[in-house]
Amino acid sequence: KPLVKFIQQTYPSGGEEQAQYCRAAEELSKLRRAALGRPLDKHEGALETLLRYYDQICSIEPKFPFSENQICLTFTWKDAFDKGSLFGGSVKLALASLGYEKSCVLFNCAALASQIAAEQNLDNDEGLKIAAKHYQFASGAFLHIKETVLSALNREPTVDISPDTVGTLSLIMLAQAQEVFFLKATRDKMKDAIIAKLANQAADYFGDAFKQCQYKDTLPK
Repeated sequence: KPLVKFIQQTYPSGGEEQAQYCRAAEELSKLRRAALGRPLDKHEGALETLLRYYDQICSIEPKFPFSENQICLTFTWKDAFDKGSLFGGSVKLALASLGYEKSCVLFNCAALASQIAAEQNLDNDEGLKIAAKHYQFASGAFLHIKETVLSALNREPTVDISPDTVGTLSLIMLAQAQEVFFLKATRDKMKDAIIAKLANQAADYFGDAFKQCQYKDTLPK
C-alpha cells in the first residue's frame, strides 16, 4: 500500500503511467504472496517462483525511493536457524529496507536450490547435472549475501544471514558441487589423474568448510 500511495501521489491521476506502475505494484504483491506465502516444494518450479520475485524487487529498487522517510515498506523475517524457546518465539528482525528483503529472499533461493540438489539421484547423468548446477547456484547466492548484506542492512543482521554464516554455507555448497564433479568423472571412467585432481579439490573444499564450522557462532550447533 505505501508503494501504491506513492505512485498515486507522484503520477497524474488517470494517466497511463500511474496505471502502469500501480499494476506493477500489484504484480509485485502477488509475486511475494506466491513466493513466500506458503512452504515451497523442493522442485524447479518453486525455485523459479522465488527467483521471479527476487528479480522483480531487484528491478524495482532503483525506480522508487525506498526508505523510512519516503516509501516505507517494513519486511519481517525469522532467523532460519533459531528454534525459539519455551517462553518465547524464534528471533525476528523487521526492517524498512528493500536490501534486507533481497538478502532474505536470496537466502531462501539458495536454501531451496540446495534441497533440490540433495534430492537428486546421483546414479545417473541427469541427476548429477542438476545437483551440480543447484549446488553451484546455492554457493554463489550465499557468497553474494556475504559480500552485500552489511551494506544492505546498515546494522547487525540475524545469525542466518550474517557474513560468517553465509560464507560457511557457500563453502559447504561448493564442496558438495565438487563432490558431484568427482562422482561424474568416476562414472564416466575418466583418467585417473583427472579423478584424483577432482577428489583432492573436493577434499580441500570440505576441509575448508569443516574448519570454518569450528568457529564459535558460525553455524548453530
